Amino acid sequence: MNHLLDAASGRRSQNLNLRSVVKQGLQGPTQTINDLEDELNAKFRVQNAEARDKKYLTLETEESRVEFYPVRFWRERFASKDKRKNDIVTLAVQSQFMH
Repeated sequence: MNHLLDAASGRRSQNLNLRSVVKQGLQGPTQTINDLEDELNAKFRVQNAEARDKKYLTLETEESRVEFYPVRFWRERFASKDKRKNDIVTLAVQSQFMH
């Protein structure tokens, strides 16, 4: 739960950084603002992925893992050194669960 709170507080501080840029009247070059936005989005995606991974690993039953993250579960279950087989499993799972 702490990692979710940490992610939320990180978003708040990121919002403050973005607000400070906006308060400056967008004086800086547009590219600088776009770079800041890209950086904040990347940080949030990493934090979100880490939180999701931690939650997935705490789930104890296969059913709960399938329900929470079906693509990852089936990819791990039928992992193969053959990339083509892995892609087939991923596509099959996505078509089944991602409607």
